[in-house]
Amino acid sequence: MILYRLIEHSSSPMDFGFSLQQNENGRLEKCFVDSSSLDSLSRVVTGPLTNPNDIWGAEVALRGLVFHDAIHVLHPSYQEHYYENVNSSPIISTPREQNTTNYDGIVDVLKSANRHDHISAIDWLFSFKDQETANNYIALHNYRRENLIKEGKGIGEDVVMWALHYELGRFEFVAKSTEEYFKEVCKKDDFLLNNFLRRIPIAGYATYFSDTAYRSYLHKMEKHNPNQFFKPIDKEWGEKSVSLLDYIVKIPMQPLLSIILNRASKRDNIPNEIIALRDEFSEARSQLWLHFDDAQLRTTTDAKVASKILNSIEQESKLVIPKSFLTEEPNFPFTFQFLKNIIMQRPSGLLKDVGICAKENGIFDFHFVNATKLLQNNLKDIDWSSLATKHFSESELKNITENEWSLYF
Repeated sequence: MILYRLIEHSSSPMDFGFSLQQNENGRLEKCFVDSSSLDSLSRVVTGPLTNPNDIWGAEVALRGLVFHDAIHVLHPSYQEHYYENVNSSPIISTPREQNTTNYDGIVDVLKSANRHDHISAIDWLFSFKDQETANNYIALHNYRRENLIKEGKGIGEDVVMWALHYELGRFEFVAKSTEEYFKEVCKKDDFLLNNFLRRIPIAGYATYFSDTAYRSYLHKMEKHNPNQFFKPIDKEWGEKSVSLLDYIVKIPMQPLLSIILNRASKRDNIPNEIIALRDEFSEARSQLWLHFDDAQLRTTTDAKVASKILNSIEQESKLVIPKSFLTEEPNFPFTFQFLKNIIMQRPSGLLKDVGICAKENGIFDFHFVNATKLLQNNLKDIDWSSLATKHFSESELKNITENEWSLYF
């Protein structure tokens, strides 16, 4: 199958896109997750894990599943006019990006998460059986196009009839196959990414994408999104995991995935543990997104209050990882600087040290983001030494540990 695009006419690809209804119920109700993330989570359950991307992808999928009441699985697609031969009538369809696993092993998880498939057409393409059919069709089209131009019906003129716009269009080669289009062309074209992705955050939906192209594009658009909760956690997690590598953490995992793997007695139990964790976070996720939405509502009336809410959420999430490892580290009630202040009789320094000690032990926490408390409690009791080895094969462990730190941190 050969794919072409018709340009310089009334339905150019830059004008073609899908509509998305505004998410009026807030972030807590629905989110968007990409297929690659769910594919990775599926491989965690059924195998085989292929590379470190599967660990990150599974984590991203879990964040959408655990922190939202419902998920939309995003499927990029295009409207297709397929020609078997030059003289045949077109077969109109909507091909979409195919996932690689059919989400084996997590079907029940997706059902519990109120999964919906969102097919989003972002382009209008012509496909031909083979290159010969494409060449013959385009040659015939160009012949008609040249005659119209000779008759004075130029491309720049105000022609009302769509048929004439179509006849005046010019064909442009796109890809040799549907797979190539979704893997290469779609993810490297800024105009298509704009058609495809910008509507999602604008409509008020949270996004959980592990696909590099999607994440890079949406990064510049994120506004009061889950990134403000998870980014500080990821930063602290990376620093702590690297410092404990080969000491406590043998094989790097991600926070939510670590909780699930630790809870599951065997690989087949992973889906049930995901469902249980979703239930456990039900009230906490509702509270978290209500805080974000509260901040958004206040931006037009009281920017200082909104800023304080968002900063509090970010500061609270920064405490998740340091506190999660407290049981793994020696706990000294006073620092050496504290003892030095006593010896040197420096009351001001002593008072400062007491304040730092109190803050580190949770006395001055915000206490209103329950999601952070649940994460802390679940991460404290993890058996890091056998976290991955009890579930994954030797070949899988080798696949996911190659250059893993350069990927995440």
